[in-house]
Amino acid sequence: MLQSVASISDRSTSVDERRSELLATLVKLIAADIGYWSWGNGVPGRDGVVAVAMIDYGFSADQKANLISYALNEEYMSDWQQRCMQHFEGGTRATLCRRDLYSDREWKSAPFRQVSSSLGMDSWILSIRYHNAHAWSNLNFYRVHGALEFGARECALLDVTMASIPWLHPHTQEILPKNIFAGLSPRKRSVLLLLLDGQSRKQVAHSLGLREATVSDYIKTIYRHFDVHSQSELAAKFLRRG
Repeated sequence: MLQSVASISDRSTSVDERRSELLATLVKLIAADIGYWSWGNGVPGRDGVVAVAMIDYGFSADQKANLISYALNEEYMSDWQQRCMQHFEGGTRATLCRRDLYSDREWKSAPFRQVSSSLGMDSWILSIRYHNAHAWSNLNFYRVHGALEFGARECALLDVTMASIPWLHPHTQEILPKNIFAGLSPRKRSVLLLLLDGQSRKQVAHSLGLREATVSDYIKTIYRHFDVHSQSELAAKFLRRG
């Protein structure tokens, strides 16, 4: 797997092309029939969960439409989401297969089974990571009815994948509202992104090859522009969104 990932990373492709290629590789490695990667915002039971982007592999148009339709229906999703949250490590990550959440008996009547059935699938596995308090990314894979259940081997593979590949997670510019850069010069946009990535004034200066005093002037302008008074207020304004 590491060789496959390295070859994907070495090629000059966009982030989404890398994600698509890795998704296809993982489907084969874990003997899945279909799979998808997605990212979005929100925490179950607190502020709602909304997917922002999705890349799929092996889905028909009908399967994708069914998945999106069910994903918007709390009747089918809430029990599954709450069970997932109970397994989170440190409140930020989890890699789970069906039997981690539902016994065979429970699965027969689980609302979420309707989601799998609508895809013509039954066994599933997912790995999810929170990038910050709200933004998450995940990998989901399914096998057809009658296939072997996903287990510890596949969970370990997905867990390593999500933990070690940074471009599987939404980067700061993806998370930000589309209109955030309005009225800012290219240099100020660069400073803003680095501040939101958590860099200090000194680190921003080093990253951009500028004097700290120059960066300080840019930061003051950015704070005035967004009516904030600190880096933490700036992060709260744009990164802690539902």
